[in-house]
Amino acid sequence: MHRIDLKTELNALGIPFALIGYPTKAPPYPYGIYLENIDVSGGDDAGRHRVVDHDVTIELYHKTDEGLFTACKILETWLDDLPLDYRREMTYIPEDDHLVASYTLNYTTKRKKG
Repeated sequence: MHRIDLKTELNALGIPFALIGYPTKAPPYPYGIYLENIDVSGGDDAGRHRVVDHDVTIELYHKTDEGLFTACKILETWLDDLPLDYRREMTYIPEDDHLVASYTLNYTTKRKKG
């Protein structure tokens, strides 16, 4: 699989996304954030071909359950088209009075040195 440009591809879904969070006020619902952690390992003796494991978290926020499920459908259609396996967990944050759908997914790529 190729490396996913999360910023470009997520924002192309028509829902605003930011890396980790918004520096000021969040945009109107629905909106999302994402985070990507990588582990790099392996390679041949010269270190030219490396294995990169990507651990991605994507969160969607909305005020209503109907709005959140609509946003989830958009995101899940994109994930299914890649295709990537994922896990979705939903919760309510009373302090902010909104719902959150949190997705976790993993995928592996190879990287060439140089």
